[in-house]
Amino acid sequence: RSIIPLVHSLLHLLTTVLSSPPLWYLPTPMDLPDIRDLKESHLLDPDFLRLDVTVHSGRNLVQSYWRSITSLGFDNAVDPYVVLAVTRPARPFEDFAEETTTSKTDEPNPVWDEHFSFVINAKKGKRGNLEVTVWDDNYGPDTKYSSDIMIDLSEFGLGADYVKKTLELGSGAEIDLSLRIGKMRVDMRLGRDLHPTEVSTVAKRKAKCAEAISKLLGRHVSPDKAPTVSIVGSGGGFRAMTAMSGAAQGLHETGVMDLCTYFAALSGSTWYLSHLYTTDGGPDVYRCAEHLKERVSKMEEIMQFQNADNFVPTIYGRYLEGLYISLVDLWECYLSSVFEPDKDKSGPRKVSQQRPHVESANHPFPVYTALHVAEDVDTQAFAEWVEFTPYEYGIANFGSFMAIEDLAASKCRGVVCRKFRELDQTFFIALWGSAFAASIEVIAANTMGSAQKTLLKTLLMGFLDVTNLDDMRPFAASLPNMLFGLKRSMLWRVVHSVHTVFSGFQSTARRLSNALLGGDDDQTDSGTASKEVEGIKKGKKRRAGPQSNPKAGKNRKEDAMMVVDGGLAFNDPFPPLLRAERHTDVYIVFDFSWRNDQTDYPFGEYDKAVEWAEAHECKLPKVGKEYAKEGDSGWAKAKNDLKEYYVFEDESDCDCPIVVFFPLSNPSGRVDVDPFGKAYGTTHFAMSADEFEKMKELNRYNAKQGFEAIKKAIAKKVGV
Repeated sequence: RSIIPLVHSLLHLLTTVLSSPPLWYLPTPMDLPDIRDLKESHLLDPDFLRLDVTVHSGRNLVQSYWRSITSLGFDNAVDPYVVLAVTRPARPFEDFAEETTTSKTDEPNPVWDEHFSFVINAKKGKRGNLEVTVWDDNYGPDTKYSSDIMIDLSEFGLGADYVKKTLELGSGAEIDLSLRIGKMRVDMRLGRDLHPTEVSTVAKRKAKCAEAISKLLGRHVSPDKAPTVSIVGSGGGFRAMTAMSGAAQGLHETGVMDLCTYFAALSGSTWYLSHLYTTDGGPDVYRCAEHLKERVSKMEEIMQFQNADNFVPTIYGRYLEGLYISLVDLWECYLSSVFEPDKDKSGPRKVSQQRPHVESANHPFPVYTALHVAEDVDTQAFAEWVEFTPYEYGIANFGSFMAIEDLAASKCRGVVCRKFRELDQTFFIALWGSAFAASIEVIAANTMGSAQKTLLKTLLMGFLDVTNLDDMRPFAASLPNMLFGLKRSMLWRVVHSVHTVFSGFQSTARRLSNALLGGDDDQTDSGTASKEVEGIKKGKKRRAGPQSNPKAGKNRKEDAMMVVDGGLAFNDPFPPLLRAERHTDVYIVFDFSWRNDQTDYPFGEYDKAVEWAEAHECKLPKVGKEYAKEGDSGWAKAKNDLKEYYVFEDESDCDCPIVVFFPLSNPSGRVDVDPFGKAYGTTHFAMSADEFEKMKELNRYNAKQGFEAIKKAIAKKVGV
């Protein structure tokens, strides 16, 4: 029954005709509120109700042979799935009131047991109806198996108990479902407070750090007096991942890792950090490095596309699940081949699997980063930092957080409408390092010596870049059922994909369901994020400081948020650690950003972080005058005497943190390696085991050289 071979053959044919790189669909930005405007009481408006529905099972779902032939099913078995829709006027807004079960192949007695939630707008005193329709999933246009069955929601009282209903479809066919209507309950955590488990875990971790600091300084330091020390790992692809593996070993061997409360990572450093916390047997800086070296050294053969055929079922399967699809998903397939070649046997790693190691408090608390961006607006002008932990993800500026397991779930007004399986950790590292997804053809050209095959394969996967297509639903629903079924067909998918290739925008942004969809309120009478974005497009500067956060208006209707690599703003992930809730006294920064050579100015990304901190009224010391980018007495002079690390502090402000900064550099020459050689280029992933080892050893050595400076900074914050 599989349609994959047919799709693959068709796409191969199309790729031989097309010769230009694919263009990718770029969705509009989501419209998010400022925490001052969106209160939990807004989402819990008594005029809104929550409808919970569980579709249990069906019986006797068969059809005549004639009907099966006309629908291209070719047998009397039905591949049923159920579509649930809240009818007007109870929809919270026009286009977000429908959910669909999975389809069951050749199953006359399907069992789904799938749960859905809907937000009902009862402001007009009417709850509307729940429309239930059974569809048949066909090779061609999908067809309705049953007529639309309306369930009057006004018949149900507000209560905690489910009401079970059996719907008769005719000819002995029927389906069972349960419904419950109650007051609004949100699945979103609102506010800027940290996750409760992070609070308790960090408290335990700080107690252990205080013991390590006491041992380091030779005097007792209580947990409430111990400074918070945080590690910051920059982006830089496989170069950053490799370098970070060495830096972590250096921190471990000097005991500095035991002093650190947080470990924030961006792009390439997230690849290292996430694997460290899911290393077999628990976090181990040596086993993790060996695993990564073994996998990266095989990158050249992995990039031969021998496994590309396996990517198609993976991405197509995700599409069938109703998930958004983008170039990031293709990038995930490649990273999965690199990092988890045996995941089909051992099972894929999950970000949530890091929790036991984190909660032991024997290791720094990990924080991963990315950006929420807007269409056609430079990230330097408009971007909000998205933070991820093993427990949740969210945007601190908007005070909205969702469980990490629900990243792929569809959401509305803070409610998880439909849960999906938790995405694999490789998806997250592809998302956090998504800047490289745009350069797959460049990456392969560097590993294969030819971009031709890459271009064709990338273009092939471009046809899988289809979104959930729900934007076409109002139009399709006004046409005959046959055309509505066509929208669900493979033919429509291919046509829409071809249109995407020729008329979209090139982007590595990944669409994620917007949990704040529909979270507007009559009390809110402020501007919208989209208005601010439009102002930026017209040349207006975004206001500086905390008051500049985009605010919620009455048009919060975007169903997706766009998330990209955090390095597109700046390469050092300070923002999550600059939050007052994660107050840090000493930063240990490893910046592996690319430069032409090690004498180039190394603090450019840090300068951007300082600028961001000033705009948001956070404290971060500037680069010292002796290292300033401009002037004869600054870096122009300092580059003649390179160091493994540099210390930045504001002597006039004792509350300002101290930064011990490690650039990618080899001033001593103790390790025979050029850190900016071709092997370590951002898009050159064909790294040999020897090249991995040299980069690792260089940064292991550098990190150990900074021990005394770190000790001095901690002692200064303790007051010794």
